[in-house]
Amino acid sequence: AQLAGHDINYLSMSGALDLIGFSQEDRPAIPMNLIADFAGGGLCGAVGILAALMARQTTGQGQYVDIAMTEGVLYMLAATLSDFFARGVTPGRGTTRLNGGAPYYNVYRTRDDKYFTIAAIEPWFWRNLCAALGREDMATLQSTDGPDKEKVQRFLEETFLTRTRDEWFDSLSQENISVGKVYSIDEVVSDPQVAYRNMVIEVPTPHLPQTSVKQVGIPMRLSDTPGKVRHVGAASGTHTDEVLISLGFSSQQADDLRRRGVVQ
Repeated sequence: AQLAGHDINYLSMSGALDLIGFSQEDRPAIPMNLIADFAGGGLCGAVGILAALMARQTTGQGQYVDIAMTEGVLYMLAATLSDFFARGVTPGRGTTRLNGGAPYYNVYRTRDDKYFTIAAIEPWFWRNLCAALGREDMATLQSTDGPDKEKVQRFLEETFLTRTRDEWFDSLSQENISVGKVYSIDEVVSDPQVAYRNMVIEVPTPHLPQTSVKQVGIPMRLSDTPGKVRHVGAASGTHTDEVLISLGFSSQQADDLRRRGVVQ
């Protein structure tokens, strides 16, 4: 707690960063979604607060909620740690079935130089994929190793290069196969599903030249008490006088604090 840190540091200290990437020969890949900050810290903190509120309803007492971002990331590695405890084998980048080590759960380049994801973990998804690609003979090679695994990997890589990303998605998604397009951010915000679920919203900005700004919507959807973004948030210093006066400072004292750079 006494050391400076940011997301990448928490990821590295929890062991998560060492597992992200396609091979041990390459540097670990840095995820863009700030896992430690938002999930290890923010979400774990929110769950801890909600649990403490529930406990207070029974005990009538408040309590201290202690959240460490590194520990939150470690918690999210529970399945990986359980496998390590059971087998004693240290996983590496691109070596497990969920981080690039399996042909049936991987990322593939398509003809238009975009990328496409396959997640045929369940045997029926794999059988459906093999049938859709005209290779029913590979249905028994899902979890194989050695030359057969290399053969399956090479076949999938070469096959997905024959059509565009969207063509593969439109075709395979209709065959009960777990698939996905690798979207760029500009594609995400234009996706019909994102629009339908109101995940890009317009928030009014009455004090700015523009009438509104776009922001990310609310992902937690409650049937009876849905959330709403009421404003875009205040610029730094907007409520300084209001806060200082509520604490007992006079207007003259607030002006003096601002002049001396104590507040903004």
